[in-house]
Amino acid sequence: MSWSLSIKEEIDKGHLEPDIFARAVFLCWFIWKARNDLVFQSSKQSPISTVARAMGAWDEFISATETYSSTTHQSVHSSLPSPSSHWIPPGAGSLKINCDASWSRDLKRGWGGIILRDNCGHLVDGRRFRILSTSAFLAEASVLREACLFAKALNLFSVCIENDNAQLISLSVSELVPPWEALAIISDIRSLGW
Repeated sequence: MSWSLSIKEEIDKGHLEPDIFARAVFLCWFIWKARNDLVFQSSKQSPISTVARAMGAWDEFISATETYSSTTHQSVHSSLPSPSSHWIPPGAGSLKINCDASWSRDLKRGWGGIILRDNCGHLVDGRRFRILSTSAFLAEASVLREACLFAKALNLFSVCIENDNAQLISLSVSELVPPWEALAIISDIRSLGW
C-alpha cells in the first residue's frame, strides 16, 4: 500500500493534516461495506452516499472520543446523517425489511424488531417480539429468520432484507458452515431463500 506510505511521509513533512490518514481509513472501510452490501444484499449505494456515511462516521468518532476540541474542529459534514440514522431505500417498486435484535447477557433474552418500508421510506408493516437466546449472535439470527418468515407470510417477492450483522448475512447467503449452535436457524434462513 504505497499510497499509505506516501500519505504518512506528507504528514511527517507537515504538508497534510495529521487526521487525513484516519479519514482515508474510514472512507476505505465504508467503501468495503458498500461493496459487501452490493455483493451480499444486491443493495447499490451511490458513491456520494458512501462518502457521506464515512464522513458522518468520522464526525461521530471525533465527537465520541473528544480528541479534538469543538472550537478547532468544525466539520463541513456535520449536517450529514450518521451511519445509524441513514436509511438507504430499495429500488423503485421494491420493499425493504430492516431487522435487528437487542439482547441481555444476564437475562438470556431480548427483543426483535422488523420494519417493512417501501422505496419512499413509508412504513408498510412491522412487528416486535421477545427472543430467548443464549447469545447476541443467536438473537440476531432468530430475528433474521423471523424477517424471512414475515416476508413469506406477506407473499413478498421483491423485497430486500437488511441486518447490521455482516457475519450473519454472509453465513445466510453462502454455503459456509455456520457455528453449530446457529446451524438450524441459518439452515432455515437459507431454505426460505433470503
